[in-house]
Parts: sequence; structure tokens; C-alpha cells
Amino acid sequence: MKKFLLKSTFLIFCLYLPWITFIHTGRYYYAPDDYLAWNYKHDIIDRDSSKFNPKDIIIGDSLALAAVNPTLISTDLYNLAMSGFTLVDSYYFLKKYLESGKTPKRVFLSHGMTHWQGSDAFSGQTIGYGFLKTKDFNHFLESTSGLDFFYSPEESFSLFKKWFPFNYIYPYVVKNHKSTLAKVEYYLFKLGVAPLLFNHIKTIILDFYEYDQLKRKKEIIVRMESMKGQHFFDFNNTVNLPNPITNYDNWAIHPVNDLYFKKILALLKENKIQTIIEFVPNNYVTWKNFKPTFFKEMDSYFLDISYSYPNLIVSKSTSMPIENYGDMDHVNEIGQSVFSELFKAKYYKP
Repeated sequence: MKKFLLKSTFLIFCLYLPWITFIHTGRYYYAPDDYLAWNYKHDIIDRDSSKFNPKDIIIGDSLALAAVNPTLISTDLYNLAMSGFTLVDSYYFLKKYLESGKTPKRVFLSHGMTHWQGSDAFSGQTIGYGFLKTKDFNHFLESTSGLDFFYSPEESFSLFKKWFPFNYIYPYVVKNHKSTLAKVEYYLFKLGVAPLLFNHIKTIILDFYEYDQLKRKKEIIVRMESMKGQHFFDFNNTVNLPNPITNYDNWAIHPVNDLYFKKILALLKENKIQTIIEFVPNNYVTWKNFKPTFFKEMDSYFLDISYSYPNLIVSKSTSMPIENYGDMDHVNEIGQSVFSELFKAKYYKP
């Protein structure tokens, strides 16, 4: 029995060692495309400030990534927005960015309504890609301990949703034990056994013979190098669909988003950096869904905050309906050109 246990342990170790090595070093091959942008833009932080230290940077989610093309605007601007980037992610990224010695003059903060109002999949990129360090993760848990927890484990734990007996306990666990789930998943990722990892790797195995996948990833890196961080292009025709999870009646900012937005403002105020809130355009159907109460509450929210943070500017002049959309949230290539020209005219007058 003892020999069996020793041999079994040795076999498991021999199998686990190459697996965990691949998990931590092979993300380029098995992670989705947006991992490349996250990795690229986190690596930028480590570049010498004499080689990379733009005057203006954009921090935000995929809406800002799609809408702002710095090569059409100014050599002083760099797009550091990332797909799925929440206000929580933005704070920890900015903190690391400024601690590296970077000295931006202006930070344009731009997130879609889902990242102001709700608990988007905090784990998918933040934890799964390994960019949130343990001390920051613990800091997040401590900071949000008294708030409705900002975490959506549905994607990562969806493998178990329909399995007996998980189908009975899953809704209860997700509702009442989000913090515990976040901790479990964080360390499952570290150990290389998180459900989401298996989903990613299963996908890459099934698509192994699709050369276009690796070719596309190489093109994304080339685009980011040549287009100052911008790589998101969509050539679809106009799409006029509202986002079903947006609250169009009320501003309804999530408590944790409120907390981390104020953390961002305090961080930038401390470093004497101007903060500009910029909203990208909406498609026509989405725009029509917004009620007057939404804008009234939003205006009141930002007005109250501006008294404490005089370095804050809130711009809504470019938040308007346009028809050039590739999907319900992201402008297509034409919309990108339209918005970039508006952005240039407003902030980079000759």
C-alpha cells in the first residue's frame, strides 16, 4: 500500500508539473484573444519611462478600446483600455502604472454602463489571466467586505450548473457565498485546475487545426504596436440592439463601482493628474431607451463627487446616438473614425 501511494504520488507529480508549467507560461496559446491585450498592456508598465510615458492615456473597457484610435488623434495619446476592464481592474492597473514611474498629465476614464451599474464577470480576466496579485486580491476582499460583493462566478463555474447535486445548491452558493467562491477560484487558477481554464484549453484543442487563430493573435500584437494600443476592429454593418442588462431608468451605480471610482479619483488627485470621464456614443435604439431620470441621477452623482475632486471633468457631449455599430455595444470601424475625430476636435485643438 505504501509503495502504491508513493508511485501514485510520483505519477501525479510527473503529470502535474508539465501541466502547471503550461498553464502559467502557455496562455498565449490557450487564452482568448483579449488576453493578448491585457498581457501586452501590463508589460508596457515595465518599459523604461524614457521609452514609454505618454502624456495622455485612456483607461476603460472594450467600448473605449473600440471607439478611440490614437493614430487618428494625437501622438500624445495611448489607448490602454482592455476588453472586460472594470473599475476595479482600472484602479489596480493605474496604481501599478503610476508606481512604475509613469507620469501622465491626463487620464481619460471610459467604461460602458454595465461596468458602472453591475457585477460583470470580475473573475474571467482579472483572476484568470493572473494580473491581480495576491496582495491586491486580499485588499479587494477587505475593501468590499461590507458591500454587496462584486463578483460573477457564473462563467467559471457554469460547468457545474446542471450537474446533480450542484444544480440544487448552485443558486444558493452564488447568492450567499460569493466571497468564498472568489477565493476558491483564485487559488484554483493558481493551481491550474479552475473550470474556466479547462474550457479555454478544450476550445484551443478543438480549434487546433485552425491556423487562423494563431495568425489572428499575431495580427493583434502587430496592431497594438503600430496603433498605440488600439486593436479592436469590427466591420459588421450597423446593429441597433439595446443591451438587455443595462438599467435605462436609473443611474444605479453598483456600490463597489462607486467605491473604486472614488479610489481612482483619489489616486489621480494625489498624483496631480487630471481625470476626464468620457462616454462613447450609443446606437440609436439604446439611446432611445435612456429615460430622463437616468441622466438626472447621473448628473447629480458626478456633481456631488466633483466637489471633492476638482481634478475631475465629466464630458457627455460625445455621448450621443450614431448608426455605425458592429454590435449592440461597440462601434464598428466607421464609428471608430467618427468618434476619434470628435475626440480630437474636443481635446487636441490645433
